[in-house]
Amino acid sequence: MNYSSIPKSHYEIFKSISNTLSHSKGSWLLSTSCFFSKVGAHDANSKFENGFRPNWKFKTIQICKYYIVTIKNLIFFVLFKVLHSLARQKTKLPIKDKILIDSYVVIENLLRGQKILSDYMPNLIPVLDKEKLDYVILPRLYRGKSVFSVFRLFRQWRESKENVLTEYQLISFIDFFCILCAALVYPILMYYHFLFLKRHCSIDLRLEYFFWFDLNGSNFNGIVRYIFSKKLVKYLNNGMKIIQWYEGQIYEKCLNRAIRESDKFLTIYGCQLFIFPPELLNVYIDKNEFKHHLPDVVLVNGTYFLDKNPLFKVGPALRYSRLYESDSVRIVNQDHLVLLSYFSNNNNFILNLISKISIQQKEISWAIKAHPSCHFDPSNNHHIGSLNNFEITDKNLYELLPKHGFVIGSASGSLVEAIAFGNPVILAAEKNFIEYNYLPDFCKGMLWEVAYDVESFLNAKKKLTVVMEEYRELRMELVQRVKRELFNNPTEAQIINSFELNMK
Repeated sequence: MNYSSIPKSHYEIFKSISNTLSHSKGSWLLSTSCFFSKVGAHDANSKFENGFRPNWKFKTIQICKYYIVTIKNLIFFVLFKVLHSLARQKTKLPIKDKILIDSYVVIENLLRGQKILSDYMPNLIPVLDKEKLDYVILPRLYRGKSVFSVFRLFRQWRESKENVLTEYQLISFIDFFCILCAALVYPILMYYHFLFLKRHCSIDLRLEYFFWFDLNGSNFNGIVRYIFSKKLVKYLNNGMKIIQWYEGQIYEKCLNRAIRESDKFLTIYGCQLFIFPPELLNVYIDKNEFKHHLPDVVLVNGTYFLDKNPLFKVGPALRYSRLYESDSVRIVNQDHLVLLSYFSNNNNFILNLISKISIQQKEISWAIKAHPSCHFDPSNNHHIGSLNNFEITDKNLYELLPKHGFVIGSASGSLVEAIAFGNPVILAAEKNFIEYNYLPDFCKGMLWEVAYDVESFLNAKKKLTVVMEEYRELRMELVQRVKRELFNNPTEAQIINSFELNMK
């Protein structure tokens, strides 16, 4: 998506940060900042709109928070390094002539038996294996990072002989001193750099708030990633490929910068093979972005996400192969599917809304599915108790869609999958404020509608029911358009062509 997709309320902060990027290429420590990546800009902007300001009390709290979080992160990193040594999980070095895969991995899911990369890049490993291509995975550990879970994961990788290379293998105990020094220097460097930016760029109070909001210790992972990557390049060859989950975050930028600063030439395929809302500012490829941070190619999920930037190409929608394995839904029943969001405030609003609906519409059955990246405990939500007929389910989305009629949710890419499958969707949103809306505007009123309260929910449901009864053909044409423009069938041939796996 291009800049015109950015909501007006967010474009000003996007433009302001963009104007600072040309001054922010000097030290590699600046690459570890989520501020320059615009990560968290939406949350900071929302707080600013609600009256939060960068006063002395807020700044003091953020500085204290930064050092507390940094010390905690450093302690855990040392502990995980020790656990890695005890688990004796290693990948044989050097790793020349292999494909590198840089992606998140969900610890909880791997320990439950899921295959590696099944959450972010399913179908990729089977194709690489079939083509007899060697690969090494550079995992970004995500969720469930308890001491016991991480140790179990290291042991699991050792026993299965997975081709996994972590920072805990390459970063030595001596490198901890470099990490500590960088972490201590970072806020001082950022502060003086911010003063420089105030003299040379247009820095308003909103941007200043975001700067201090970002000073929370989140840069620690970037510091580790950069030092890990500087050591990694010593074991690489010219001509290698990196297949990278790319969100414009510090993980990718620090790895890419370390590679670009070396004498090695590697082709980096940045994978934006996911559905994202226009408010997610870090995903946009900024025209002022430091070239060292960027991949050579950006692969997007479908033509809807293409940009005028020549880096962009349509790639295989790796996470959405199930969409092409079943026929679209055409029958609507009274069973409703609730898809919860990644954000807890959205979930509270959704559950509060359906609990009120349940009082009036007692015949409705509700199936509630948590976001795949979040743990949901129904016992901690008082709205659940007022529902009449409900179940909490962890079944696959494509098992649930054919069995349910209307889908209700907010701030979730799964809602787009639902309309592409044929289910009518009602977006639960607070009055006059829709945040993280993934749904395309061109099919609003036909495939999806918005509900702010019980009355607007019933009206939206009635409107979409009429559409399904009276405009069936037009509706199914829009379903196919969503499927065609926002997704691309991840066939074996598409995967091979997109990553140029047939090129020696």
